[in-house]
Amino acid sequence: MRTMLVSDSLALSLIAVRPEGLWDLDWADQRNKNILSPEWGLQYIAAHLKGQGFPFDVVNVVGGADVNPDFFRRADHALVDDEVAAEVDAWVQQRWDEVLDHIEAAKPDVILWPMMYYFMIGYVRKLLGELRERVPDATVVVGGNYATMHADETARNGLVDYVVLGEGEHTALELLRALEAGTPIEDVDGLCYVDGEGTVVRTSPRARENDLDVFPHVYTVGEEFLISRRHEILCDLIPYGDYWPGTGIITARGCPEKCSFCLDPSIWQRKVRFHSAEYIADVVRYCKEHYPSDHNRFFFGDSTFTLRWKRLEPLLDMLGEIGMNYTCQTRADALDEKRIERMSEAGFVTIGIGAESMNNEVLNEIALKREDVSEIIDAARISRSYGIQPVLTLIAGFPGETKESLIETVDVLRREGLHVSSFFALVVFRGLGLFDGFGDVQGFTSSGDFWERREEGRLNEWTEEWLRLSDEFPTKEELIGFTQYLNQRVRLPLAETVPV
Repeated sequence: MRTMLVSDSLALSLIAVRPEGLWDLDWADQRNKNILSPEWGLQYIAAHLKGQGFPFDVVNVVGGADVNPDFFRRADHALVDDEVAAEVDAWVQQRWDEVLDHIEAAKPDVILWPMMYYFMIGYVRKLLGELRERVPDATVVVGGNYATMHADETARNGLVDYVVLGEGEHTALELLRALEAGTPIEDVDGLCYVDGEGTVVRTSPRARENDLDVFPHVYTVGEEFLISRRHEILCDLIPYGDYWPGTGIITARGCPEKCSFCLDPSIWQRKVRFHSAEYIADVVRYCKEHYPSDHNRFFFGDSTFTLRWKRLEPLLDMLGEIGMNYTCQTRADALDEKRIERMSEAGFVTIGIGAESMNNEVLNEIALKREDVSEIIDAARISRSYGIQPVLTLIAGFPGETKESLIETVDVLRREGLHVSSFFALVVFRGLGLFDGFGDVQGFTSSGDFWERREEGRLNEWTEEWLRLSDEFPTKEELIGFTQYLNQRVRLPLAETVPV
């Protein structure tokens, strides 16, 4: 049985659609990181398959193309230059035709296709539909956050045969073995599919793997996903960036919090499991040896990296011995002076702090963050006192927040000298409380008004991300524009201002 994993459908979507940088400060850098990074979940599954001796091929749609850094630099101008846009469009079509020809000639029996991100999911489905037309007899398996959150409708859309729910390593391997052997699919836990009678079937829930160290790390399939080449291009494009192939990992799965704007509580059910300190240190050593860079930086992508001191303490000792510059993201209440001091000694240069708001009412009653503004300010102050740059991220557009209160939030940051802070417009996802209560919050009384108004907040025709509109921000352009204003204002010295 020939199994094929197709990576970079999101990447090709970004090149083709060219969504504008609605609130990212360095949109070209952010886009290029996404374009050149293979889907994490697909890499985890590939690493597990490889570790278990199950054969597969990988198709790198963008990562495997014959392009150099100059291609991406030129493509950055496609939004403002019609000639460049035409070149990019032609390249996308030619590359996708090459990929389709390659897959059709390979005659795969099974195709694994990630459906991870809400952003660009419409275009990802479009590509999958075109692939399905070329290889109609192949069994198509999808997985990822989006597929898991909307499994029934994904199973019904006619493009896929099986949806892997949640954590995919064990489920994907067991499904592939069942398909190869012809054994009953209903015996495989963690699947959603439509049976021969047109009924959506969900098999028994998959038990979570408590020992994450049994899964080989994603760089064990570095050759298959062309990580060295992706890393080399990104080092050229973004010399001092972070969190791209070869310079980052996720060291835990899940988060214990219930933040209203985040998918994690729904995906992981507020349960957290951790890789061991030894496992993490081995990955960092591997990356330092195989993917060197001038900035010598390594990024930990967990939502709350500093959560468990019992693991963090020995890990910091190991990281200090490895000798890289580290950055992570976490919550303010998972930082204290002891942690920060040890992190400084280990080589941490940046800590990203999810602050969300400098308004306690918004922070706790709307964002459900369970923190106090004073905790956030204290964590930032202590980090800075130990030579670590705190980078705060905040959200504009929460219910009940006004332009005046957001400006006050900015000025709190400026008074504290926290100019390296970034605001993002509030995005709502289907399945979250902020989305389900969308109409009531905005005061619409009829479902028709609600659905019509909601579509005005859709980021673009290919995405399933919506900006939350309100009386304060009645159009997405106003919310985006004000978010950009906040990002300009927070970077100015306190004595300077910019007009609203």
